[in-house]
Amino acid sequence: MTDLLTDLLNAGLIDKLDGNDDRFTKMEKATEAVAQELRDQPPLLIRAILAALDPDIPADDLALVQAEQALINEWKSMRSVHTDRPVNLLRAILLAACKLAAEDGDNAAILWLTATDMLPMLRLGKEENVVSQILKGWATYSEGNAVIDSAISAENSLQEIFDKLTSIEFTTFSSQELDQDSLHEQIESAAGSRNQYGTVNFDNFIATQNLTANELVRLSSTFSKSQIETSEQVQEYLAELTEILKATSTSQQERILKTAQTEQTRLNALWWSEALYSPSLTRSYRELPQTIATVVMAIDLLNEVSKPTPASVGYLLAEVVNRLPEAGFDRKLTLQDLLVALAKDRT
Repeated sequence: MTDLLTDLLNAGLIDKLDGNDDRFTKMEKATEAVAQELRDQPPLLIRAILAALDPDIPADDLALVQAEQALINEWKSMRSVHTDRPVNLLRAILLAACKLAAEDGDNAAILWLTATDMLPMLRLGKEENVVSQILKGWATYSEGNAVIDSAISAENSLQEIFDKLTSIEFTTFSSQELDQDSLHEQIESAAGSRNQYGTVNFDNFIATQNLTANELVRLSSTFSKSQIETSEQVQEYLAELTEILKATSTSQQERILKTAQTEQTRLNALWWSEALYSPSLTRSYRELPQTIATVVMAIDLLNEVSKPTPASVGYLLAEVVNRLPEAGFDRKLTLQDLLVALAKDRT
């Protein structure tokens, strides 16, 4: 984001910073706030990018008002520097915010599809090169996001499981062995002196038996505690593993569905481009006036593919349209000429 704002600053879209880095930092924070609003409400992306790209946007445009409020939240005295609404500065914030928001989901495709048709009709100034680079990035990102390699996805899913599974350290207990030497000494002490026949009296015998029993009880208790705690840890581990597998399974199902949609989009687009047949009008595009066919082809293709469409679908449409009779990339029509031709061909 900082690089983009710097590029727009160098292009002359941002003014009255006067080398004040603190003002620039406030712009960055405002941009992050606007980007979050765009992520939360994707329909606002269209309004934001249209305002960001239009040098002649009215100062009271809602997207500019949104950006200005975010900037004022960070820069309370902004109005003392910019007595009028700083349209170009706010356009820069919107453009940078759109770039941040494009990193999530289908936002890049939404932005690219909105901006690519609008750009030829604009008269951008020094910021044109910067804007072109941003659009290329969105086109590439949206295309890559639409094409998923299922094998790589499966491999990544397995890796996610291993990454998420924290290695649980089970509590270990030191081996509780019978200390025969120590026990022998305790028994000897408890047994006391022997009589002339070499035997111990009854009381001493009972004392030695108690020592042996106590030692066995201690060993049994220690082992039982170890088993219980180990069992609890195993249950916690299995519960964690179950949750991870459940989440990963859901994620993998989403990847499989998206892969299927991608392949279906490609298949449908290929069939459409080769057939040159309009499902909506049940006739060949070659049978239609070229201007009417151009409009119908766009509608038909959109009905054949998933939305938002990847960048390549727009290029496919252009290629197929220019295969029609009397069409070609060397033939240019102004918007006014196109509208006049459409009105004529409809009758």
